[in-house]
Amino acid sequence: ERVLQRVEQVEERRAGVLKSLDKMQALTNPLEKAIWQAMTMEELEDIYEPFKSKRKTRAQTARDLGLQPLADMMRVSSPIAPATAAVRFVGEAITTIEAALQGARDIVAEEAVQAPGVKERARALRFVSRFVSKRKGRDESQDRQFSEYWDFEVDFRNIRSHQYF
Repeated sequence: ERVLQRVEQVEERRAGVLKSLDKMQALTNPLEKAIWQAMTMEELEDIYEPFKSKRKTRAQTARDLGLQPLADMMRVSSPIAPATAAVRFVGEAITTIEAALQGARDIVAEEAVQAPGVKERARALRFVSRFVSKRKGRDESQDRQFSEYWDFEVDFRNIRSHQYF
């Protein structure tokens, strides 16, 4: 009976997603095929997520400021150092090289989290018993912001959502 309820919920959600995407005129043949192939709510939501209206993120603000080209350069191997490339983005709205780099990093991080398959891999980690992070050759005077993760170990059943990525 519970399985039947889940199947009905997935079918209801599938219909809602298809209707919403059709209304937005964003429904393409490959997208529709992916929606019909989705067997779970998680799969459906992962497909639909890029089309949901969202609050304005730091990454979106960075895109609005024109930092997408810098983020694209940072994502691929480039002979130009990011800090050197960031200089041309400094101006009235972006006052420092660090602000430009942070905006580009926000874009890269958001795109990485929204990439297909990332959430499935993160969900699969639930079945691994422990996560361990060790920082080699750390300099105690640097990177204090993330010091709690230098020697970090946690049982995956107890990991908090913000610690996944």
